[in-house]
Amino acid sequence: MRKPKPRDADYQSICAIPQDAVVDPRGWAPERIILAKGVLDNPAYRAYVDRVLRQFPNAEVVEALDRSWNSADLLKGVPFAERFDLGKRTLVLGTRGRFITTFPGIFEDVRCPSFERSHFQDLCPFSCAYCYLTASTTSRMAPQVKIFVNLDDMFSEIATAVQRRGRLFLSAGELQDSLAIDWFAGQARRVVEFFAGVNAKVLFLTKSDKVDGILDADHRGHTILSWSLNTDKITRTIEAGTAPLARRLDAARRAQAAGYPIRYRIDPILADGPDWTPGRDAEYRDAVRAAFDAARPERVTLGSFRAVDGCKNAHEARVQAGRVERAVTDRALAKIGGDRRWRFKDELRFAMYHSIISEIRALDPEVPIALCKETLEFWHRLGLDPTSCKCNCVDEGVDLTLDPSNPARTPARGGDPITNRYRAGSTSGATHSEDDDA
Repeated sequence: MRKPKPRDADYQSICAIPQDAVVDPRGWAPERIILAKGVLDNPAYRAYVDRVLRQFPNAEVVEALDRSWNSADLLKGVPFAERFDLGKRTLVLGTRGRFITTFPGIFEDVRCPSFERSHFQDLCPFSCAYCYLTASTTSRMAPQVKIFVNLDDMFSEIATAVQRRGRLFLSAGELQDSLAIDWFAGQARRVVEFFAGVNAKVLFLTKSDKVDGILDADHRGHTILSWSLNTDKITRTIEAGTAPLARRLDAARRAQAAGYPIRYRIDPILADGPDWTPGRDAEYRDAVRAAFDAARPERVTLGSFRAVDGCKNAHEARVQAGRVERAVTDRALAKIGGDRRWRFKDELRFAMYHSIISEIRALDPEVPIALCKETLEFWHRLGLDPTSCKCNCVDEGVDLTLDPSNPARTPARGGDPITNRYRAGSTSGATHSEDDDA
């Protein structure tokens, strides 16, 4: 590391970064890199930081070593749309204390299973117009892309949990894109090979095509790769900065050829008006056929647009500021469900689900299909079985009809007493934050 040059009381600029790095021309390049608390605490961390800095010789690099990863650059006083945009151009390197957290689930009329997660990064460089995480505390206060350099601490925490419980399934894709910046971060391979050696599985979720670093990794089937998919048009417009659909599917094809289990998440399904139009229907049917031509998923999860007030307001602010294209029209939305989210109105939502499910069933009559954050009524109307929910974020089938108010109830078939907890107010042992509302 080079000796820092004083800048002001809070930050210091690091100068003289070597100019010998080659940046992937297809990859994201941060304009600023912030070093948060703990990242220079030992030689291994410093070596990793130095490697990242060499990749971006033109980035402004500042130190905020007295601040944690989620408060290193709060951008106070900056309007939200601008703050979010600035965050997408900034990388924070930090250390995290506790890695394993729990999404406690939703168990009102809308159902969503509980699951556990462990993220080695936070947020992503993409700028999807509908981004659910705009409503989370972290995104609103500290919207920067973040890398946690203390992977060994995460591995130790997971190994201890496996030893205590015997088995673990973790999502590494709810609050981050698992592969978007791996071309320079280089963490995914270490995660894959760690999970290969323990009685645990990890789920990667991505809108990228950055699989080159893990294709030849020893994964032993313990890492599941899931692609968030949408129509070709939406991936090129509404999901700004992401890999277009064809590139995502080529990555899925290559990953399946390398032996990885593959899942698809078609989410959010977006209408182009208050009705389900033939044009939008054809776009989604084309996307489904292309997806199944590329790889055969072990399961498919469908989700429609669903936004808490904070997310909907953030979308509108970003549209008005000219930062993103409009993803939805208010005329198509209503507050539906006990979780008080803005969803497409019932008949529109049913039409989109029914169309996509029929296309999937024509290609594969047996593949499990699940709905994300939907009502039991819709599960039944669409001919799906909520007693064996095999959605993207869980391992085995989960019974969504179980009554969470009964503390003596039996965990769902094939499930784990911890990962099958649900929340209808509070759940013992579950970690809940506003990030769970994303």
